[in-house]
Amino acid sequence: SWSGSADLANLRDAEWAGGTPLLGGRGLMCGFYVNELLLKLLPRDDPHESLFDAYAGALAGLASQEVSAVLRDFEKRLLAELGYAPLLETDAASHPIDPDRMYSYEPDRGPVPANGSRGGQIVVSGRTLLDVAAGDYARAETRDEARALMRTLIGERLHGQSLHTRSILM
Repeated sequence: SWSGSADLANLRDAEWAGGTPLLGGRGLMCGFYVNELLLKLLPRDDPHESLFDAYAGALAGLASQEVSAVLRDFEKRLLAELGYAPLLETDAASHPIDPDRMYSYEPDRGPVPANGSRGGQIVVSGRTLLDVAAGDYARAETRDEARALMRTLIGERLHGQSLHTRSILM
């Protein structure tokens, strides 16, 4: 709990939730990225308790697992918590995703079957959409396409704000 009327409050009471493994190297930078997403996308003083459980799990995962899978799962959960859960198992017309088809992903509609021209839209395979829905990032193509998809979807929610951690990692 805390008290104070300005942006800088005083911590009054805290409960020990156990130790979190220390992050280092790439995991540490990814932890900064997760923190920046929360700071820029969540409204101030909005608790989002279940999201912070996912946040704690993500930090633990960054210390011990493949970071791309941890980040994509957290980004997917964050978007869902904000009310922008990506459509991954059906297309914009509510048809099941075909794993052998390519889809243009329109951030406000979802996936639509891709035609010959990309027109600036993100194009992902149906297999990638289904893999992301299942949390399966074993395929390199899934990892690459999922990163581009989540970058686009989060970019829509940032409304032009840049992420400093993304700039540093590049």
